[in-house]
Amino acid sequence: QLCFALHASAFPTCGQSAIALAFSWDRDQNAPIDKRVQCETCGENVGPVDTGDLANARRFEPRGLPYWLLLGHVVDRKSEDAERVREVLDAYTPRSQSAINDILLKFEGLAATDRAALRPPILAMLEACTSLHSVEEGVRRPIGLKPPGRFVEKNVWLELDFQVSRTTLGTAPAPRAPTAEALAGFDQPAVCLLAEPVRELARLLPAESIPLVISYPPLPRPALWSLSTVWAAWLWGKPVSDLLLPLLSRKRTNWDWQWRAISSALNQLRPALRTDAHSVMVFDNDTSILESVALAAAGANCALEHAVCDPHDGARLTWRVEQSAIAPSYGRDLEALAIDIRALALDAATRSLYERAEPTPWLTLQSGIYAALGHSDVLAIAARLPEGDPLPLAFVRDTIQAALTAGDASLLQIETDVWWLKEGDARHSALLRAALDSAPLADRVELITLELLRSREEWASDELLREIYRRLPGHLTPDRSLVATCLHSYTEDEKLGRVRLRPEDSAEARAAETVETRGILMRLGLHFGFEVKEENKRLIWSQAGQVSYTFVIKPTAEVAGVVLVGAGGGVVPGGGGAPGEAHTRAGGPPGRTPREGWCGGARWC
Repeated sequence: QLCFALHASAFPTCGQSAIALAFSWDRDQNAPIDKRVQCETCGENVGPVDTGDLANARRFEPRGLPYWLLLGHVVDRKSEDAERVREVLDAYTPRSQSAINDILLKFEGLAATDRAALRPPILAMLEACTSLHSVEEGVRRPIGLKPPGRFVEKNVWLELDFQVSRTTLGTAPAPRAPTAEALAGFDQPAVCLLAEPVRELARLLPAESIPLVISYPPLPRPALWSLSTVWAAWLWGKPVSDLLLPLLSRKRTNWDWQWRAISSALNQLRPALRTDAHSVMVFDNDTSILESVALAAAGANCALEHAVCDPHDGARLTWRVEQSAIAPSYGRDLEALAIDIRALALDAATRSLYERAEPTPWLTLQSGIYAALGHSDVLAIAARLPEGDPLPLAFVRDTIQAALTAGDASLLQIETDVWWLKEGDARHSALLRAALDSAPLADRVELITLELLRSREEWASDELLREIYRRLPGHLTPDRSLVATCLHSYTEDEKLGRVRLRPEDSAEARAAETVETRGILMRLGLHFGFEVKEENKRLIWSQAGQVSYTFVIKPTAEVAGVVLVGAGGGVVPGGGGAPGEAHTRAGGPPGRTPREGWCGGARWC
């Protein structure tokens, strides 16, 4: 009934009474303009709002009673933090505020076990129902607390119903320990969920008892922290949210504050870590957080072991906790430190491009650079620079940027966030030629995938993925979409979770197709009056002694030796490998775009 009263509407085609699923608002007009409605007869449809929709929206006054009740759940209205909480409340429409207030009133009357079960879907509902999601982008992570020009107002009650329906028990959960002390007494895997500052958590854990720390470092996003503080107060109460109130201050949410906070937390946890403990940090693709996390861990006396980056999925850094402190060796000589950072950064970036043998996204290149810095002591020294100007984070970032963009650097940015080796003096040109002579990483991924599939009759999907990635570690880690393309091109599902090589991709079948394709091209060349000959595994069509066409016949989609042969072409037998992907994922130099077409059932590039 509450859901119908708040979002009652009429279906845009038949005019019957219905419930609106969502409204699209225009911020400047401060009114809904479109609606998405569900009708029992006509189904779901989208159409313009009517006068009834506008009148229903105006029933809810800005900063009415629900607004003040929600504010009182978090802070006193005279508190110094009240203004920031008001900004969060204004991220919900008055109608949404009314629905949320009703839900929280009912939530508070539930048993403790029911409240615990409902917190996850309510949190998901609170995030989905802010006015911070634009009509064009859909759900996104909030950057600021100001709604976009056109935003979505979801039906709060239906969204909560949807989130609850998504909650499934699945497999039996691990046993829950009520306290850290109880967790230590379990003789089987168990879980203990604690909401404590790290300094308090460290006191609860036995000394040298933790072998592994896995964390998702928090990002300094003022909007997200403000929202989280308010949500925590609504669902856990003021005692819990009081711990988060300092994060309402914008001064507590910049990158310099963030890396120092993470570094401090890691140091406070040190007494509970074993001497061989490792810390694994995973996070989304973000250049700033990679810089921040690397500096934080180094400042906490950790040594980097592995850095892996996938431009689609994010980065993972694995640190080894050092027991002896690193003594700064540079003192206040910033120039000496900068020289070492520039040398390490340039060498790591150049080596990554040379070994990958293809233009590389900046995030992948950056992770390789910070891996090199993390293997040395320069980050730990930078983290201990005295207070003042420059700040450590800015100093390291600016020094790396200066190294890569210097006139004598061996690399250049060829497009937005993509880097490649520079062609210039003899040293740069030699390095570029060496990279071009190597197989691009994309080719290696395909060949490794094919080799592994041909080595067994059948693979478990997870095991095959692990083996592919094991053979391409560190800065050679390929992105997920490329691996998925290769697997999709060469495999067929045997049964759930298991794959095998397609019969037409066996070595024998592809060898026969290659012979057939070569014969077709030879006959076509003679038919069109060309002189046809084979040379260095290439088929050449000539006229009057001048080469007109050169064909490289391959049973895979490799681009090495095809794109880089000047006026050449490559022929992939029909259905072989990942035809058509060769030119789009080519690792060759910019400016050389192969032509493509079809020849006798085979694809040529």
